[in-house]
Amino acid sequence: LGLAPEDPAVRRELAGSLASAGRGAEALKLFGELVARTEQDHYELANIYAALKEFEPALAQAKLYLKAKPGD
Repeated sequence: LGLAPEDPAVRRELAGSLASAGRGAEALKLFGELVARTEQDHYELANIYAALKEFEPALAQAKLYLKAKPGD
């Protein structure tokens, strides 16, 4: 993040790596700092929340993803 702290792509990549490493709370913090979220962000957030057993926010993110991608 030190090289490109405002770059959303860098934040997304790091958040995904943190989530994969079981560091979901840190990943959520990075996603929370994004100004605009993509459909894929909602998908990733749903998975992170589910892994943390926070099912209400996981469901909310899944619904946002499905609203943007109704065929998925």
